[in-house]
Amino acid sequence: MLVDNMQTQEVRGEEQTKEKIINLLERSEKYIWMSSGLNSEFYNDPDVKTAMVNAFKQVEDVRIIIDGDYKTKKVELRWLFEIAQQFREKIRIKQHQNLLHWLIVDGKHFRLERPHKTEMVGVDNLFVIDVFQPIVSDMLNKKFTKWWLKATSIEP
Repeated sequence: MLVDNMQTQEVRGEEQTKEKIINLLERSEKYIWMSSGLNSEFYNDPDVKTAMVNAFKQVEDVRIIIDGDYKTKKVELRWLFEIAQQFREKIRIKQHQNLLHWLIVDGKHFRLERPHKTEMVGVDNLFVIDVFQPIVSDMLNKKFTKWWLKATSIEP
């Protein structure tokens, strides 16, 4: 679907989700905000990991909110915490419970995922590219910021 140059696409399935997430990360210029259960099988995939590391290096701000148990994720996704430690001035990780899983890139590219069991990946996603309507992006950014302020900081 195309609305005023805004592209939206519903995606189901792990491979399509992987491709779309990598595409969003490659579009990043300023910031990446993410709320996720961080499924280790998905985020340890070499292509996803490379896209994340490259994107993290090029942006000014990365905020990750882990939905659920962060201690397990520190072990399963050691690379993520190592890069957060290496770039601690711009990569910050927090933890909270029962969040929607979103990926916000530069306030104009989004991945919004419907709630699902934590061990599943890519169940039902909406990807939106080039949102220039401030009301849409402002609403999503404000909601994420509320989660961020309530979340507990984690030391990488």
